[in-house]
Amino acid sequence: MTITPAMQQIKTAVEARYGSQITNMGVYNRRPIAGTSKWSQHAWGNAWDIGGSPTTLAAVYNYLAANRATLGIGTLCYKHFGPCSAAAHQDHIHVEPAIVKTGTPPESSGGGGEVGGGGTDDGARAGLGVLTDPTVWQRVAAAVGGVALVALGAAVIAGDTNPIGKVLK
Repeated sequence: MTITPAMQQIKTAVEARYGSQITNMGVYNRRPIAGTSKWSQHAWGNAWDIGGSPTTLAAVYNYLAANRATLGIGTLCYKHFGPCSAAAHQDHIHVEPAIVKTGTPPESSGGGGEVGGGGTDDGARAGLGVLTDPTVWQRVAAAVGGVALVALGAAVIAGDTNPIGKVLK
């Protein structure tokens, strides 16, 4: 199976915690995002769709949201949560690492292992662009009691290209 190391880290953590309670709905699928010409992160093995019962999916979503920074998660979608189409994610969770791939994906999965060639890591996005809603940052900061997190969120919302450096000063 083709999977990026960043996606494998997330997948391994979820599988270790939830095991047979979840269903692997797929990682690699060389295709564009439905209804667009933009490549899906699945085209690089850099996205994972997770199935399971509604109770399990709620638990997995809460785990991933709570451990977003530790696991290096960028995009996280389930039902109406996240930047993805709610209609497309009613029955599963879609998760991507913070570092995304851009360009054109390789023609095939190559039979397994690391994704080779065809695209670059887009460090500029690094998962921060999906969190531009100030209410998201306020809710997260309230949950963890983090003033620095609010400052980081404000910097991202303002379009700062190096928000972490400024917050850590």
